[in-house]
Amino acid sequence: RNKTQLVSSYINEKELDVYFIVESWLSEDDSVVIGELENSGKYRLINKPRPNRNGGGVCCIHRSPLKVIRVETMNRMTMEVLEVTIESNGSKLSAVTVYRPGSSNKNKYHMNDFFAELTEMLAHYSNYKNEVIFIGDFNIHVNDHNNSDAKRLLALLEMFEFNQHIHEPTHKNGNTLDLVITKHQSMVKFCEVDELNSDHMNILIEACLEKPKSIKK
Repeated sequence: RNKTQLVSSYINEKELDVYFIVESWLSEDDSVVIGELENSGKYRLINKPRPNRNGGGVCCIHRSPLKVIRVETMNRMTMEVLEVTIESNGSKLSAVTVYRPGSSNKNKYHMNDFFAELTEMLAHYSNYKNEVIFIGDFNIHVNDHNNSDAKRLLALLEMFEFNQHIHEPTHKNGNTLDLVITKHQSMVKFCEVDELNSDHMNILIEACLEKPKSIKK
């Protein structure tokens, strides 16, 4: 909510077509902030606020010529999820943004609950006809090879033949929390960890999806 100029400048500087945000802190009523991010119709924002309380929230900002459609998903207890389908010149990419707040008494779930929901989710998306990419903050230290949750996550991804692409720190404290997950055969050409814009780094992704022609106004 207080970083609209920073977000807009970053999108323009990197010439991004789609930008996914976790912990947006946006509500349904933040029309002024959303209007600033949409920049007089140059972009569109797809917003999924956290229900019932402040904080959290996931959203997607995309250039107007690009066809990005929100897909309704079931509400989950352990994570916030936004799915969109990006369509261009006959190709489709399903992008699933995930934010998992840490398990605690406040968030009222156990890690076993998260892994049960993640297992169901991976089983569901492994049967998709079009390409699927998971992105977001999983709040699991996959850089720590002795971390039991990290080992459990990576084993689950391997079981469903998904690949985790990020192996550098994505948080200012040196941990790898923000992940990019695809099938082993993927249209993702490369991804890299970029500069900070909060306590987390940005991640840049290039996918083999032909861009629509720009519309001049």
